[in-house]
Amino acid sequence: MDPFTAISLAGNILQFITFVKTIYKTARELQKSATGLAKADEALHWSASELQTIVDNITAGVGSIPDHPGRSNNSSDLRIRELGRQCREISEELVSDLGKKGTQNKFSFLDAVKSAMRRAANQSELDEKTKRLNDVQNALFKHLVAHISNQQHGVSRAIADLVEQNRKLAANRTDDLEALKSQVHRVSSLLESSLKTASVPLDTELQTLQSSLGGWSSKAEQFKREQAVIASLQFPGMHARRNEIHARHQNTFEWILSPRVHFQEWLHDKSGVFWISGEPGCGKSTLMKHLCTDSVNDQALRQWAAPRKLVKAGFYFVRQEPSLIPTICPERWGDEPSDVWNVHELLSALDRVASQQLSVRFCFFIDGLDEYQQAPSTNAEGTTCTHTSEVIQIMATLSKIPDIKLCVSSRPWLPFEQAFGRILERKLYVHVENRDDIRLYIRDKLETSDIFLDSRLDRRDLQYLIDDILDNSGGVFLWVVLVVQSLLRGLANLDRPSELRKRLSQMPKTLNGYFDRMLDSVEDIYQEQTAQILQTSLHAVEPLYVVTYSFIGENDPACPTGACTPWSEDECVMRARTAEVRIKVRCPDLLRIVATIEAPRTAQEMIGNRVDYLHRTVRDFLALEETQKRLRRSMTADFDAGVYICNSLLAQIKGAAPRGRKTRPGSELLQLVDDITFYLRDVEQRLDEPQMSILEQLHTALVQKGYGVVLYRGSFLGYAVEKDLQAYVHNNISAVTNAHTRAILLDRALSPIFKSRYPATAPSIEMVKLLLRNGAGPNESAEGTVKSVWERYLTILYKTKTASRSLPNHESHIIIIQELLKHGADPSVSITTSWTERKVTMGKGGGRSYPIYMDFAELVQFLFSPIEREYIEMLMTQRSGVCVVL
Repeated sequence: MDPFTAISLAGNILQFITFVKTIYKTARELQKSATGLAKADEALHWSASELQTIVDNITAGVGSIPDHPGRSNNSSDLRIRELGRQCREISEELVSDLGKKGTQNKFSFLDAVKSAMRRAANQSELDEKTKRLNDVQNALFKHLVAHISNQQHGVSRAIADLVEQNRKLAANRTDDLEALKSQVHRVSSLLESSLKTASVPLDTELQTLQSSLGGWSSKAEQFKREQAVIASLQFPGMHARRNEIHARHQNTFEWILSPRVHFQEWLHDKSGVFWISGEPGCGKSTLMKHLCTDSVNDQALRQWAAPRKLVKAGFYFVRQEPSLIPTICPERWGDEPSDVWNVHELLSALDRVASQQLSVRFCFFIDGLDEYQQAPSTNAEGTTCTHTSEVIQIMATLSKIPDIKLCVSSRPWLPFEQAFGRILERKLYVHVENRDDIRLYIRDKLETSDIFLDSRLDRRDLQYLIDDILDNSGGVFLWVVLVVQSLLRGLANLDRPSELRKRLSQMPKTLNGYFDRMLDSVEDIYQEQTAQILQTSLHAVEPLYVVTYSFIGENDPACPTGACTPWSEDECVMRARTAEVRIKVRCPDLLRIVATIEAPRTAQEMIGNRVDYLHRTVRDFLALEETQKRLRRSMTADFDAGVYICNSLLAQIKGAAPRGRKTRPGSELLQLVDDITFYLRDVEQRLDEPQMSILEQLHTALVQKGYGVVLYRGSFLGYAVEKDLQAYVHNNISAVTNAHTRAILLDRALSPIFKSRYPATAPSIEMVKLLLRNGAGPNESAEGTVKSVWERYLTILYKTKTASRSLPNHESHIIIIQELLKHGADPSVSITTSWTERKVTMGKGGGRSYPIYMDFAELVQFLFSPIEREYIEMLMTQRSGVCVVL
């Protein structure tokens, strides 16, 4: 349980105690002297509804804490809960004393207090009531101290968790969290001092304590919501790309400060877009990484932003200014931000930035526009579909916002040239500017190496090599790096100057030529395995795990077999190390190992080590038709990379450690299941070959290892529905005889539970049709709610359109609505879109708010265009037999 729940309840209890003690104090004054009436008037300027509000809050707080000890709460929670219960009893006694319940007018309430207290019991009874309140207060202080200091479940632990999450997300709340920690420490010291001295805190101290307890809860809730939104913006591998980009070589890119390239001028004074372009491998990403971190650039940007604050981001900016989240992401602030963001929603957030009078200006550094893709996808060759026109439109939209400037990079493709390259002062080509950087790199690498110092190579020979490399490089830094490595190998072999020149002359003059040579260098015995490894890497949507390649070379690499037996720690280490060596030998200077775990102990932990390309240009080379023909010729057996990936991931899941204390079923294992089901769907749709055996083995392995829980109540069929595994669902849906269970499956197709790393663009139309044909009722209640499946789906559409100001893939949603209406979905349904402000009502101190509804016809008008509305109107008319006008 959230420890701040008990803190919030404690604040309400203290507020109640202070209020009631004021009433009893007034009673004494009324009994002693008529002159006390004026003071009473002032002291009792509260209405009965305000007292009832406090009591209502206490009641809600008591109800939110379970009445039995468990892992989610501790003894101090329960004791504070008990004090809240006692306060409710005291409030009932007070209402009885006053003789009026629910009085709202402050003057009638004051009259009631005066009348009741004039006839109130004697002084001793008032003293007894006051003593009871003091006892409750002292007990509250005692339990608060325990609750704050509890290192496992208390406030200190909760704040430590917030601090740790703030660090992980790099959210700019460090100072605020430190201030919160200081407040908690001061309050804890005040409480401890009061308990030790048995003294009653001053009124000012009580006011500070009361406001602090309420403030902690609201602040903690604010920080948690901010962190949830920031976390929802993260995606697997988002930091890996930046971390894998090499830092610049010392003293390179100094030319970026030259007036000749106009970049500093743009930083100081200009808005809009500055385009950094260049040939593949020339160092664009390395330059962008340098620009993001260089302090000189920061100084220039601050001058541009002045007098407002500068927010600079290479990924996203809300972690620098989390206070902006409620303003620019109001829907994400109000709901649990678990769904994957779409482009429209992100642009809507930035539109709000433009429409707000904010005290900040933004500069975004966006690398690799030519690598943009809407969603992970593969085709027969494994290449990804880029969307240059869409990304250009996104950049154009952002560049029109006055307080945003963009520094973007891409290859010099014609669409980017036309969009960003028309103004000479707003673009540069890295391969044109980096000649001196290349010369510096070659000198530093050769002259400072021990191998060169031990050789007899003189300065003239070195200069010849440098000039030759420069003349042939074409500004492609990656080619230079590979050539220098070859020369260093030659120096290590004691090559003479003539041999070094020959080595250099025989080096291919292009990256593709170099990669082709690397393929030639592989021994004949390994050529087939090389082709299988490279085809697998090319088919992968993102870098696969090292262990995924470990089955290459077995009798049937497409079907690794094995019992559902956990791999030992030694087996995991050996399999990982063996796979690394085999990959390096079979794919030299083509693939590289990205390792984050030196010695994985379980099959799950092995996902920390991946295989990636030496450079993106390797993938481009492998996707070439000529390279594909060569790789296919090298493979004698029929090999499909997608089928191999499925079988290899299955073997890794079979080798996973069973569920226990040292394993995390919600992370690594679920990630593997997400991976395999994505590729199973790919094989099913691409080859029309459902891998039923793999799915059955996967289900069995998860159950045997105790991981069925990760599939949400053990429903593997429901998980298959979410992953759009239509053949498996078709084969197993007949076993589902319960109407409510079939409706739950439909609900999962329309609103998936799991957040996948391979986001789908819309619910699967074919899966929805399949479930409807098999009796899934759209008007049945959805899981965990009184709403129907149909109503929940419409609510999701409303929230999506509200959040992003558009409805992505609305054509698919029209077809789904059509199918749902055909199968009986109720067109008279209404959804709740918002709530009214709280209104005071008799007996409800806090007041009530009321839902605001939108019926189906209004929702259709909100979601769709006039032509689309006409189509849905026709469907509704056909269904009802009555003309319907939306």
